[in-house]
Amino acid sequence: MARAAVLELLRADTELATLGGTGFVVQPGFSYDQHPNQRGAFIVIMWRHTDFDEDIQSNAEQHFDLYVHIPVKVSTDYGRIDSIIDRVDEIFRTATDGPVPPVGGDGKQLDYIGFEGRSMDITDDKYKTICRYASYMALSCTVTA
Repeated sequence: MARAAVLELLRADTELATLGGTGFVVQPGFSYDQHPNQRGAFIVIMWRHTDFDEDIQSNAEQHFDLYVHIPVKVSTDYGRIDSIIDRVDEIFRTATDGPVPPVGGDGKQLDYIGFEGRSMDITDDKYKTICRYASYMALSCTVTA
């Protein structure tokens, strides 16, 4: 699973941070009692359950969703969320189409990310945000020396 590579790609992109605005943060799987950024946009990465044993097939496809939130008190413009997701799509496309696949700090190489669609516009009453999510599929392998 290429968790580290995905997280590192998103956190390292300055254009994405600019689109996110004040206090922008990308977090893996935050729980609902926590709010990563009260002043601007944030992304929560949620890796989905797999139907296979990773010990047997660690390089099978992994599905994940990126939830892009903006506090309602900051903005109710879903177009801004669309721009953030558009940038994420560019980041993933560039990373996996490039000559050298990215390798995360966990030693997993990100070989491919496929786009699987976007959600409708959502209002998250718990976070008090507007939100949309984009779904992806990643293929990775373990890098050996």
